[in-house]
Amino acid sequence: MDAIMIALSPEECKSLTKNELTVKLLKRYPKLQFPFKCYVYMKMNGVPEYIYDKELKKHNIYLLHPNLANGRVIGEFTCDKMYTFEYCEDSASYDMRVVNETGSFTTLLTAMTQDSICKYGKGSTLFGLHISNFILYKKMLFPTNFTKPCTGCKKKGTNKCTEEDSYCRAVVLQKGPTSWCYVGELNGQ
Repeated sequence: MDAIMIALSPEECKSLTKNELTVKLLKRYPKLQFPFKCYVYMKMNGVPEYIYDKELKKHNIYLLHPNLANGRVIGEFTCDKMYTFEYCEDSASYDMRVVNETGSFTTLLTAMTQDSICKYGKGSTLFGLHISNFILYKKMLFPTNFTKPCTGCKKKGTNKCTEEDSYCRAVVLQKGPTSWCYVGELNGQ
């Protein structure tokens, strides 16, 4: 379990590429040591739409064109810490502020409204993966470029199985995750 693949909507991906997304909210969190790598999978949209961004044209990437990016891994970031957000009954909301290095509050950017955060969290604890060092790939990858951790051989829970391990269950992903999943870290990407 070297890394995770995390699914983001096209809107969240656009916010991520513009550095307008600093935390990704989850109902359950990966049990990995910090820092760990997160591969960004752009979810498929029900309705194909063309969203064009001039900033991305500079990199020759038409990121949010559904035929080019939806259903693919568009980049990666490092998760260097995690935040915990509790639902506040008094204000009927989640407080998305954290104390920064100077002792003052910083509001984390989630690309979600407070209403949508409340609907998503339904009053339960939410976990925020801090996004740092985002890299947008020039050549996007498919989920089939990644493997799930092995569940069958003596190296259970890893992607380090060898061909001699006849019971190895490390399998290639066939589709992207709904929320997130453990994957093996890619080399040379």
